[in-house]
Amino acid sequence: MPRSESSGRGPQRHTKRVLKSNDRDHVRPAQPGDDVRDRLPVDPAGRSNISQAPAFGSERGEQRPSDVLDNSSRRIAHSRVDPVIRISGVLTGGDRTAQPSRHRSALLTITVDYEGGYLASRWKWVMQVSEADTARIRAYHPRIPADQWERIRPLVMALVTAVVGRVPYGVDDLLYVATRVAQFADEAGLPPDPGTWLRNENIDRFTISRCADRHFGPSTALTYRTYLRRMREALVWVDRGEAPSPKLHVSDEPSAPYKLPELAAIDAWSDGLPVARRWDAKALLCLGAGCGLSRADFIAVTGRDVRVLNSGATLVTLASSGRVIACRARYEQLLQELVEARRGGYLFRPARQVAAAKNLVSNWTWRNIPPHGTPRLSLQRLRSTWIVSLMTDRVDRELIAVAAGLSSSAQLAKYSRWVPPITADAATRLLRGTAWD
Repeated sequence: MPRSESSGRGPQRHTKRVLKSNDRDHVRPAQPGDDVRDRLPVDPAGRSNISQAPAFGSERGEQRPSDVLDNSSRRIAHSRVDPVIRISGVLTGGDRTAQPSRHRSALLTITVDYEGGYLASRWKWVMQVSEADTARIRAYHPRIPADQWERIRPLVMALVTAVVGRVPYGVDDLLYVATRVAQFADEAGLPPDPGTWLRNENIDRFTISRCADRHFGPSTALTYRTYLRRMREALVWVDRGEAPSPKLHVSDEPSAPYKLPELAAIDAWSDGLPVARRWDAKALLCLGAGCGLSRADFIAVTGRDVRVLNSGATLVTLASSGRVIACRARYEQLLQELVEARRGGYLFRPARQVAAAKNLVSNWTWRNIPPHGTPRLSLQRLRSTWIVSLMTDRVDRELIAVAAGLSSSAQLAKYSRWVPPITADAATRLLRGTAWD
């Protein structure tokens, strides 16, 4: 059912009916005397024969005698038919900000294809910008050369006006980013057309140019890129047939840790691999589940970075940060055997040609998939296993964060779901502490 909404600004003396999106049953010609945005007359309601309705509204404000349909011959008697229908309501609801669309007071004009003689419908609508945003857009003046601003100002205003309210950014940020890309396009010799500026290749060119600017860091340049891509998605250039870019989202949730039976199954599977691949699998196990190394640290570790203390503890020193990590007791013997087998070289893929190949670990894990029933090796899951095992043993969280290379122990909270509750005996022992002498 239609809903009522106040129209206009200031005190309201009456309300008019506003249609919801896709409310086709209530689309109708406007009432006689209704005002239309561009002052065109409207088709009075209740007329069943469109050719008999007076004053459909041409550019001259009157209907020509020949602007009728010749139904007997089923041909267009004249090349122009201009009935105008006003639909007062919300036509679309696809704004990315989850707000109702601002398409209001739409006009439907019926025209005729000049070559084929076919009828066609043309829509025209208005998207209103708030008074505050309008004032900011009109008053904006960036710190760039005045002559350059005069060239790009109309296009910047048009671009921001078209997207404000349809992207989750404030008008000030939109003005700033739109001005920067317009300035770049002007200096690069691109056509004065926002549709050209916002092509993917030109957005990338602009981003690279910002990265080369000593005043902008990579993160700032990527922020510009995000703004421009969202602005591009808010506008549709149908004539190019370009579809919106797919939304890609990568969860920041950690990988689930392995269970002990799964680790045992992986260890047993790795025993049956050829020698070179067997030691690669063992390196993943003892440096992932035993030391919790991230990818960058894992591929950089050599046998020279591992030392064994008189107590039997096995320590790994990370060359990149200087952190020292004690291997979990369960994997100490395996790590010592791995170091001996590698003879001081890289502990993982020692025959590699480059120090840090981009997909060094993932390529190996995808090429060496265990049989059905045994989970695939994943360095992220092995690292989660190491963190959760420490948390389960009630190791101080600040110590875990330092060993894991995390900026804060607060980052460990997302692993808590896999930490089993403490037993009553353990709680008593921890709460009791060490007796005073």
